[in-house]
Amino acid sequence: TPEDAFLWLKAHNGEVNLVGNINTRDMYGCESGNCSFNHDYTFSDWTNTYKAVTEMGLKNIPAPVKGAGEALTKPSSGRIEDTQYYVSEGSEVILREARKASPSKPLLVLIGGNPTSVANAYLKDPSIADRIIIFHVDGWRGHGQYNMTDSWGTYVVMKKLMYIIWDGDLTR
Repeated sequence: TPEDAFLWLKAHNGEVNLVGNINTRDMYGCESGNCSFNHDYTFSDWTNTYKAVTEMGLKNIPAPVKGAGEALTKPSSGRIEDTQYYVSEGSEVILREARKASPSKPLLVLIGGNPTSVANAYLKDPSIADRIIIFHVDGWRGHGQYNMTDSWGTYVVMKKLMYIIWDGDLTR
């Protein structure tokens, strides 16, 4: 997808302050027990792309870090607050940067896959909710969509954070 290359070029040109480069596992197929990719594979693919663009001379792009590696599970209570979260280097980056932000100058997180890393950050520290805005590329069009295969993590983000979605359908 083009959003990573677009942001990396903007960061290189000094047009955005890119503070994180997080790879959340591609969880497609995991909802049925047949994950298409493991996290090492998706992270390796991400770091190879990063290496290629930095070797071409692009600068101001943070090194990739691993985000969430597994989908969240809806608790038996059904309450978001009871969800077990998982710490990752990526969720810690989100927390660190969100804590520096404010409601008047929030952290913008662009997501091009599952929002699980952001959901984990929020679940660990709900106080970041008013200091973060999520812009999800190709997100919700129904349960089981490619970038929504972590349906509970998606639900958490949609319900608890400022959530903007662009589904990529230019015909509407």
